[in-house]
Formats: sequence, structure tokens, C-alpha cells
Amino acid sequence: MKNLFIPYEQALVLKGLGFDETSLANYGDSEDGIQMEIWNDENHYKWKTICPAPTYQQVFKWFREKHNLWNMIYPRYDWNFNIQYIKDFDTIEDKGWGTDKESFHGSKFRTYEEAEFECLKKLIEIVKNK
Repeated sequence: MKNLFIPYEQALVLKGLGFDETSLANYGDSEDGIQMEIWNDENHYKWKTICPAPTYQQVFKWFREKHNLWNMIYPRYDWNFNIQYIKDFDTIEDKGWGTDKESFHGSKFRTYEEAEFECLKKLIEIVKNK
């Protein structure tokens, strides 16, 4: 189940970019170092919380709602991703990003999960450079 959550390094960067959604898990500082703790009724976050540990689905939704950045991961020979800035569905706004100025592409990933992770990193990069 832990593979549904984004890694700590990206979660920390997202916190710095303003991600403050409630998550099912948090990254915390334990005596064994940084660890993820999934919330349940028996363990109400035992460690000092550093940042939320959101799921990929939750983070991709946040990018859509807060930054109008839509992504798609799809198979075509290998696994690929596409990111577009879409303000509304009638207009794809030109922000001067990427080679075609409307979208970003990543391709030739071996697995869906690898494409998903690289897409997340690219979304973070786009927002950082805005």
C-alpha cells in the first residue's frame, strides 16, 4: 500500500509549494529516521510530523485544481506522460512552456509507476519555475 503514496523528498517539496491537504498518512521523524505512518485509530501519529504523505491521486488532483495542470499517463510502445495547462476545456492556454508551448511530454518509461513518478517530478518542476 505504501507505493500509493509519493516519496518523502517530493512530499517535502510539495509542502514548500503550498500543498496542505489532509492526508491518510504523514512523514514523521522517528528514532529510526524519517518514516511514513498511515493513520488509523490505534496509532495517532506516534512521531513528530514533518509533512503530509499524500497519494499520487491526491497530488495530481491538487495540481489540476490549484495550478490548472492536467496530466495523463498512457502506454504507447513504452509508458509515457503528458502534462497540459488547461484553464478551461474550451481553451488550452499558451504559457510558453515546453517545445510546443502548450504541453510537456515524457516517454520511454519501463513501467506505469516510473512514468507516474517522472510526471510528478515534472509537475513539481513546472510549478517551481512559474
